[in-house]
Amino acid sequence: MNIFISAALTILVASCNNTSLKDSSSNTDTSSSITDTAVVQSTNVTLEGAWQLEPVLPSDTATGKIPTIVFDLATKKFQGSTGCNKMSGNFYTSGDSISFNEQIMMTKMACPGYNEQGFIESLTKTNRYKIEKGLLQLMQDQTILSKWIRKDSVVQKKI
Repeated sequence: MNIFISAALTILVASCNNTSLKDSSSNTDTSSSITDTAVVQSTNVTLEGAWQLEPVLPSDTATGKIPTIVFDLATKKFQGSTGCNKMSGNFYTSGDSISFNEQIMMTKMACPGYNEQGFIESLTKTNRYKIEKGLLQLMQDQTILSKWIRKDSVVQKKI
C-alpha cells in the first residue's frame, strides 16, 4: 500500500514541478481576483499544439466558429478548421521561417458571408512566425497576417 502512495506522490510532485515548457523570460500573470475563478495564461513558446485565431474583423467569425490550427512538429503536418471547413496539410519550418504547402486539403461546405479563400491565401502567403507572450503571429516578411492564441491558454480554474 505504501508503494502505491509513494508512486502517486512522486507523479503528483513531478507534474507540479514540470516547467520545461515554460518561457522563464516572460512574466506570467497568475494573479486572481476575489471571485471564485482565475485566469491562468500559458507561456508555452513552441509552435507545437493547438491554436485559435484571434478574430480581428466581424467576417473572421461570420460562420459562428473560430478558425483553429494544430501543428505537429514531428510530422510537419497541420490540421484544423477554417471557421467553416476542416483543413489539413504540410508545413515547413526553419528558425522563424514557416511556409504552408499550397495544396491544403479541405472539406467543401458552403460558407456564406465568410471569405474562406482569403483565409487560405493568408496561410499560403505566410513566410515567418513569431510567438510573443503566448500570441502566435503568422507573418509575410514584417507584415502580420493573423494572430493566434493557444486553445488552452485561458483556463478557468476554481480557487
